[in-house]
Order: sequence, then structure tokens, then C-alpha cells
Amino acid sequence: MPSTVGQPTPTPTPAPPGQTTTDWGRIWDGVPASFPRRPGSEPTETAAGPASAVLSVPAGVAEAANWYVTALGSAGYHVAGASGPFEDGSYVVDATGRQAACHVQVTVARVGTLAVATIMYGASCPFR
Repeated sequence: MPSTVGQPTPTPTPAPPGQTTTDWGRIWDGVPASFPRRPGSEPTETAAGPASAVLSVPAGVAEAANWYVTALGSAGYHVAGASGPFEDGSYVVDATGRQAACHVQVTVARVGTLAVATIMYGASCPFR
């Protein structure tokens, strides 16, 4: 029998998160490490329902929305721009990935004293 002493142990590949069906569509229950994340943003909780990620963003709402427009475009997504401000002051950024079925939506809104980005990362998007 060959010896396995000193041989590297394979590192298991982490499994992608689960998926959830929402009014927006089916989403991943997380975002991949490659998804743009504004420096200084932190995961936060809101009672707004399921999302791929909910982040407090250290910026004004409009500034954060514009950051996502630029960052998603730089990451290879097709972004038409940010819609808003809406009556509640929020902005919505819709993007399509390299695959036409990959849809992403980032809603940036004021929640108390925080700007909060709620990210819906479509289940048709690759998770890597």
C-alpha cells in the first residue's frame, strides 16, 4: 500500500449558498467574493425580507448608488445607470451580467441614519 505521509491533503471547495424565491425572482442567499463591495461597508440586518446581501454603506444614498453603477460596470456587468431618487429617497441600480440571464439589483436606501444597500444576486448568475 503506498504511503500518504507528507502528501498534501486536498482542500474542499466551499459549496455555494442556497437559493430563495422572492417577488423579484430567484436569488442566491449570498454574493460571490468577486462581487463589488464598497470599502468600509458592513453586513447589517433589516426587516425588508430576503436578499443576497444587506450592507450598511459609509456614504450618502446617491453617492453609494453611483458607486455601485461604476463598480458593477468595472466588474463586467452592463449597467444602464441608477433610477431615482424615488419618493423615499432610494435609488435602484439594475445590471445584467455577461450571461443575459444573470440579473442583479442593488437598492440603496436610508434606514435610520445609515445608507443600506440591499443586493439581489439572481440565481442565474454564476457563483464564483
